[in-house]
Amino acid sequence: MTDTFTRIPARTAEIGGGVPVARMLPSRHRRTIGAWCFLDHAGPARFAAGQGLRVGPHPHTGLQTFTWMLEGEVLHRDSLGNEQVIRAGQVNLMTAGRGIAHTEESVAGETRLHTAQLWIALPARVADMAPRFDHYPDLPRWNEGGAEAVLLAGAFMGRQSPVLVHTPLVGVDWHAPRDAALTLALDPAFEYGLVPLTGPASAQGQALAADELLYLPPGADTLRLELPAGTRAEAVMPMRGRAMPRPLAGQPVAGMIEAIIGVAEAVGPKRVRPGPRDAAMRTARVCYDHLAGEQAVAMLDRLVERKMLLRDDDGIRLAPAGAGHFAALGIEIDGSARRPVCRACLDWSVRRSHLAGALGAAILDKILAEKWARREKASRAVVFSPPGRQAFEKVFLA
Repeated sequence: MTDTFTRIPARTAEIGGGVPVARMLPSRHRRTIGAWCFLDHAGPARFAAGQGLRVGPHPHTGLQTFTWMLEGEVLHRDSLGNEQVIRAGQVNLMTAGRGIAHTEESVAGETRLHTAQLWIALPARVADMAPRFDHYPDLPRWNEGGAEAVLLAGAFMGRQSPVLVHTPLVGVDWHAPRDAALTLALDPAFEYGLVPLTGPASAQGQALAADELLYLPPGADTLRLELPAGTRAEAVMPMRGRAMPRPLAGQPVAGMIEAIIGVAEAVGPKRVRPGPRDAAMRTARVCYDHLAGEQAVAMLDRLVERKMLLRDDDGIRLAPAGAGHFAALGIEIDGSARRPVCRACLDWSVRRSHLAGALGAAILDKILAEKWARREKASRAVVFSPPGRQAFEKVFLA
């Protein structure tokens, strides 16, 4: 079975304040392990008081950030107004959903930092949920085979973590105060990852160095783990094929970038109005190759109300009535397998979804071809003429 393993070396970098980081996910060897789509190991670092971690305002969307603190204290602030110090042995979970921004910094007087941060891709049914922040000071702990275990997320060995996740996955921290040997029962339906954070380890007889991620594909039913005294290892065990992150190519990138920009100004204890200040841009604009803004969100809502489109946990689908309706309007839809016919795209200004995909692009083409609206030069704004607005509303909003 060992020839099916993949060993993933870390890339080294620094984050705010010059703190050393080992990054193992994503990499060219492996983009994800189930819904776990990012893994950073920061520290152990020592620094003078007044220095340390200083990560400025930055946004997230469509995922959860999961911070497991091993040494030091860090202050989290976010655009919802939350302020929370995380200490050793605690987890901070920030669910970005439709968008949130936050900062992280070592508390005053702190001289140490050791932490692991992971991201969890949200499944489509909740990717656009309201953002939230949760702090978990108490987690299930037990001893196993000479090692101290902490259940960070999910259910494992008859225990359940309180951490709120939306995909079947597991995260466990193993620390060996003395030499430890464990044989763990695995679910063959899961794929697994194991990384020593401090000291070496051995898995299935394979030696692993610190910050070397071992990936095990589905199919394994046991894992033999040997941890020399002082070693700390993280095991992430997510269900295969669930909640993969959004592709970073083509139109989805444009939608994600719009969502990120929309929350970038919302950092601080008070919420600010998202989206462009320009009224024309808020009303209607081009997002990649489809219509966005207040008019586009209203159009999607109305098409769903009229049952031209169907919205469910899996996204948006073209209804049979809608196919006939758009064909009668002369709207030709590219039905190639390379692009979905319908896709929800988070709107920058309204913070709700507008219509993307092949149908979204075809509708914008129709609007411009009929001269109901024009694109402003050197801008993404789409400006409707008075007759054009009436025609658009009659066709799509009536």
